[in-house]
Amino acid sequence: MALVLWPAVATADYVVPAACPPRETFVAAVRARVQVPPTDWSVRVERIEEGYVGELSWRGRTRRIETEACEALVEALALSLTLQVAAAPSPEPPPTSLPSAPPPSAAPQPEPPAPWRWQLGAGVSGAVVSGRTPSVRPEVEVAVSVRRADEGYAPAASLGVFAFGSGELVTEGPGTASLRMFGGRLRLCPGGWRLAAFTFLGCADVELARVEADGRLDTAERARTTWFALGADLGVGWRPLPVLEVALSGAAVAPLSRYRVKFEAPERVIYTAASVGMRGALSLTAWLP
Repeated sequence: MALVLWPAVATADYVVPAACPPRETFVAAVRARVQVPPTDWSVRVERIEEGYVGELSWRGRTRRIETEACEALVEALALSLTLQVAAAPSPEPPPTSLPSAPPPSAAPQPEPPAPWRWQLGAGVSGAVVSGRTPSVRPEVEVAVSVRRADEGYAPAASLGVFAFGSGELVTEGPGTASLRMFGGRLRLCPGGWRLAAFTFLGCADVELARVEADGRLDTAERARTTWFALGADLGVGWRPLPVLEVALSGAAVAPLSRYRVKFEAPERVIYTAASVGMRGALSLTAWLP
């Protein structure tokens, strides 16, 4: 018996002469030697003068065996296949592909706050004031303003000039006096809030004004002095149009120096500015878009 290696062939069949054992005999011989017989083999047997020659092909390799009896040839081919199966390395199972973890997503970055938008405006207001003269007097103010134009927190500020005249101060005795005041007012409103068409303001006021009196202010028949006062202001505004606002406000004003109006011969004080005065105002402001 001879063992010969032939080039690989790609067949999958059991082809033998009729005198040779059937396919079942070959398969049974292989199964008797291996637990899991292969299925991708090919066997071919031919009759020659000296006996029989057989070819076994498996996994790209071909073996050729010659014997006198076909039964012995089929048995030899089955043994050759089982030896090849035993010597062949077990195929490695394909690597289990684990689902790759998604790359860590970058933490969402908070959006930067939008820059504040500001509006400029100009307006006029009419007010009634008390505490500067014996009676309630009218006041007129013209002011320029700036405010935050966004919803929510909306601080504001304004700078205006105001004036009022007292007319005559009627005294208890003979004589009269008149009083005039004109000056500037700075209003700072850190407590502003915008909600829909409404604006709510909490402000602090600083007033600096010139006071003129005809009659006697302290000892002079006509005198001038300075009015310097601090105030607290609360107001609410309504915007019938985006560029137009009507506001109503009320303030308490406390002078840091209280002037007196008096006459001499005989000397008598006819009025002293109150320690706390009040102001109520109605204003109309036009805002730039």
